[in-house]
Amino acid sequence: MSEIGTASKATGDAVRRCPYCSAAKLRRTHTGLYHRLNSDYGPFDFYECINCGSGITFPLPSAESLNVLYQTYSDGLPAENRAAMGSDDGQVWHASCVKRIATLGHFTAPSRFSWIEAGAGAGEMARRMANAFPNSSGLAVDLHNRPADLPARVAWLQIDLNQPDFHEKIGRKADVVYATAVWEHVRQPDVFAKSMVGLLNSGGLLYLVCPNYDSLARRVFDTRWPYFTPGEHLTMPSPRGAEICLRRSFSAAKLIPAYVAARPLLLVYSLFYFANRLGLPFAGLV
Repeated sequence: MSEIGTASKATGDAVRRCPYCSAAKLRRTHTGLYHRLNSDYGPFDFYECINCGSGITFPLPSAESLNVLYQTYSDGLPAENRAAMGSDDGQVWHASCVKRIATLGHFTAPSRFSWIEAGAGAGEMARRMANAFPNSSGLAVDLHNRPADLPARVAWLQIDLNQPDFHEKIGRKADVVYATAVWEHVRQPDVFAKSMVGLLNSGGLLYLVCPNYDSLARRVFDTRWPYFTPGEHLTMPSPRGAEICLRRSFSAAKLIPAYVAARPLLLVYSLFYFANRLGLPFAGLV
């Protein structure tokens, strides 16, 4: 483990600043890492912010190499990961996210509101949002083509979320803006957060779900933590880092949020999924 001092001492080959809290003091925790599903994709080093505890991949892959990687995926997810979910296909945790949005926004089934999903994947969350709130109007956004079974009343827009100011290209705002399992994939998480805030109507709800780099599970499993995927999960915030980044994003937009909170969330997956992702011999379990 080696430590980088201040930004002025760092070289062009070192991470200079945390993208979440902007602190210039980082430590390198891993070197020479490769993508767990693609042994030719790398090598990457991994750093931890001493100030906020967030994790950062370096060097960042280019936008072009990321696009090549994602073109091998099925609706935004590696085939191995979809297989690891088994018959559940993530339905339980998607349902919990929709329920959480309803609670935070005080929504009920008849509620009328607009929503935008950034990084819609195969449309799992978009379908659930449309079904849970039939009077809502939704736009799902991702890099790939529209999933064939997405409800017709959900609009779809192909866009690269690594573009700066992608909210301007979307060209609309919504009462709810959310992204699940997306923040960790973008090259500039602070820029992404600003665009997400830029999509919000006044008084709207921003909801993000991503891996918690400060979690006990990450500390226990280290590189075997299912979310530790160098070159794909490019950065992962701690709750403190996430709050700092979001507060700055709202401030840049000259918005005063009612509250900003980043809390650990227990997402429910099948035992089959965890066994598969951890490489344990339980592949027959469902």
